[in-house]
Amino acid sequence: MEEITLEFETMNNNDPVNLIIETIPSEFFENKDELKFNFYSSISEIVANICDHAYPENFKVFNKNFCEALIRYDEYNLIITIIDHGASIPVTILNKISSTNLTDDKLVEKAASGKYSKNGRGIGLQDLMRQVRINTFNNVIISSGYGFLKECSVPEHSELKLVKSKTLGTNITLTKEYLDKQILLNDSFEIIMSKDFSEQPFGRYETDSPFSAEAFRENHVIPALNKYKLVTIDLTGKFGLASSFLEEVFGGLVRRGFSASELEGRLNVILPKIPSVVHQVWIYINKAGGRND
Repeated sequence: MEEITLEFETMNNNDPVNLIIETIPSEFFENKDELKFNFYSSISEIVANICDHAYPENFKVFNKNFCEALIRYDEYNLIITIIDHGASIPVTILNKISSTNLTDDKLVEKAASGKYSKNGRGIGLQDLMRQVRINTFNNVIISSGYGFLKECSVPEHSELKLVKSKTLGTNITLTKEYLDKQILLNDSFEIIMSKDFSEQPFGRYETDSPFSAEAFRENHVIPALNKYKLVTIDLTGKFGLASSFLEEVFGGLVRRGFSASELEGRLNVILPKIPSVVHQVWIYINKAGGRND
């Protein structure tokens, strides 16, 4: 994945917004004027929020940069992270209200909902959430203070939580699928575990074993799903498979961004002599996707 970092020591005009847009590969916006408009609008709102709210009067600046932008892309995804080093969203919200018992995650959520907007101001984060709903972005992540909010176009992947590691300032990440994968995908592919991976797989994580569930998922299953419309996985092996192995492979696919409904149409799991294992695989997939069926 290509990475480009932009640093801005001052924020006197629209140069940061223009430079970020100009750094995005030109083919991304080819024949997509509305998408370019929405990207420009969203990045402008983030930069405007930094100018208006991140550095309140008497705030002690500890970083030479006003903000930074990290732009990452490959043939599938475009990821833009805009970072400021000012007061976090929870701090700026608390400066506007007399008292609250809300934790940082709830304060970030309220800010993103437009709860504290007034006279047309403070609606920038709210508009980012709207851009997810209209598919400008696949997801938007806001990390500020101890708050973490992830708004996804697939609702079951959205998150709101408190985190242990504090973000000094605010990080906002915008993710967009770079190309329509369905245009790039070939028809079908089969993975035979015993032949293509190991007859005796073991362990959940790569730290457990080179033939772990994580290794199988990351090095075989996900690359196949990124390339082929339909992937068949034959689980036949010398002995058997631990439940933790199966959960990490298949439940892990959902945690890595594949929805349960997408996998239903694109993943074919077989174990001819023990069909109950295949049933269990789909239980893991549906559970990871928040489904009970």
